[in-house]
Amino acid sequence: MAPTTRIRLWRWRANPLRRRSDQVEAWVLLLALVAGVVGAALATLVTWGVARGTAEEQRTERLRVSAVVMKDADPQSRETFYKAPGADTSRVPVRWTAPDGTVRSGSAEVPDGSRAGTSVPLWVAPDGSQTTPPAGAAMAALQSGICAALAGGAVVALVCVAQATVRGGLDRRRARQWEREWARVEPQWRPRTP
Repeated sequence: MAPTTRIRLWRWRANPLRRRSDQVEAWVLLLALVAGVVGAALATLVTWGVARGTAEEQRTERLRVSAVVMKDADPQSRETFYKAPGADTSRVPVRWTAPDGTVRSGSAEVPDGSRAGTSVPLWVAPDGSQTTPPAGAAMAALQSGICAALAGGAVVALVCVAQATVRGGLDRRRARQWEREWARVEPQWRPRTP
């Protein structure tokens, strides 16, 4: 048996067996490859920048203020619908002063045993509403990396789906052409029975 050699880029070479659909498929594959690489790189870079910018914005905008506990944090009276193992905090009413000078109130997790009048740290948004603490540098980098990887992966997946859709359409077209050709030549090959 003679070894077969693989001819690279055969769809672009002059070949009497090459169909127009083969050329279209080759160009679609090349376009998908370029769009996947370039699109994924751009999506990754843009998403990374946006996510890092958002994290930096949160670090600069969110403020840590001192809130005053309004009610004793009694571990026996806390809400027990779910507490993580080893959690030693209770949700109690607190009061704080917003950046604009207005006094706000709400509830916050404070250490068990905190007495009324005790000061606890609380994170607030620029408008004075209670918010979560901003992500640290390591967490912001991790979140930005995950978002960037997901964006790049989404672009690659979208390009792959588009390429597979076009290829499926070309395969169906080639199958219809094959059926028409076979219907034309098959009667000449079939033995005729009287």
